[in-house]
Formats: sequence, C-alpha cells, structure tokens
Amino acid sequence: MANKAKRVRITGVSTALGGSQWEYLTSDAEIARRVIRALEDHRMLWMPMAMEAPAYAIGSASNARKALTQEMMTEGISRDLEVQLQQIRKLFMNFMTAAEAGFGSEIKFVEALTILRTAVGERLAALVAVYKLDVDDDLRSIIPDSGAWFFQEFDPDA
Repeated sequence: MANKAKRVRITGVSTALGGSQWEYLTSDAEIARRVIRALEDHRMLWMPMAMEAPAYAIGSASNARKALTQEMMTEGISRDLEVQLQQIRKLFMNFMTAAEAGFGSEIKFVEALTILRTAVGERLAALVAVYKLDVDDDLRSIIPDSGAWFFQEFDPDA
C-alpha cells in the first residue's frame, strides 16, 4: 500500500512525566510528485525526435539521474518507491550508455531514446496511478494509453 499521508518518526522520549519528540517525514506521494515535476522539465522525454540533439539528450539524462538520486536519499522514503526510482534511474543510465556507444548514428540514438521514453512512461504510469498525481500534457504523452485498463493494475482502491 502506498504511503500517502505525512509520516512521523519518534526522535526522543522524555523522562519521568512522559512525552515524546518527533519529526515529520516527507510522504512517498510528495516524493513521487517532485519526481514527476522534475521529469516534466526534461524535454528529451517528449519532444519530437527530430528536434533532439544527442549531446543535449545525454546531458539531460545525466541531470535526471542526479535528480532521481537526490529524491532516493530523502529521509524515510519507502523501499517500494526507492526501488521504482532506482529502476527509472537505471533507464536513464542505459540510455546514456547506448546513445554514447552509437554517437554519430542517428538510428542508434532514436532507438535508444524510444526505448527510454517507452520504459519511463510505463513506470511513470505506475507512480501516477498509485499516488493519484497530475502530469502535464507533454510528459503524459509518453505514458501508455491512460484508459482505465492500464491504471487498474496499480490502483489500490480499484
């Protein structure tokens, strides 16, 4: 089950009369929302292929990986969400490796970018469905058919 509410972690307990100290942890839903917002800014995921330059796309993929790593280090992130973000980060690394290996070959670049967009779109669909997040129209274009059949698999309330 996805963690959608603010979480609290006990950080200390008082003596004699009782009492406790705590801190609020960022919810998984908030972390997922920040990931979606960050990826909306990476046009390599949704711009027409003809408008993408390999060097720019590789740099953008590197920045996306760094942003995902930062979110994965959020205190209190659930193991499930961390694994999902690791998978997305790995997709960006695979894209970088393939695009760099085929540098100069437009066919290899388009193939690598197509694989990245498809796989990231599938994983974003799971995040959007589980945490009930909005996605801008550009990034939504890489999410598989948003018909109910796809999202039912990820919706714990369905």
